[in-house]
Amino acid sequence: MEAAADMSLASIHVGVGRPNEAEVESERASKVVESFYGPNHPQTAWMLLAHAAVLRRLNRKEEARATQKQGERILNESEKSRLGETVPIKALLPH
Repeated sequence: MEAAADMSLASIHVGVGRPNEAEVESERASKVVESFYGPNHPQTAWMLLAHAAVLRRLNRKEEARATQKQGERILNESEKSRLGETVPIKALLPH
């Protein structure tokens, strides 16, 4: 929750023209989630995607692209290795 609040604050800072504060809050949120869940967890991926959005709004397109790719990679890999938070209906049907 702390990281989500930091990311929301980062977005607000971008909107009101405080790029330095936005960057600090966004990076902190990403690091908190990564330290809690690990570098390859879907929650880390979602926070990286949010961080990429902040970077884009700060006109740091290259960093945003790299961060977004990292988040997307983690999500793609986690879909292949985990069921996630729901169970596919096929898993409940008799074979």
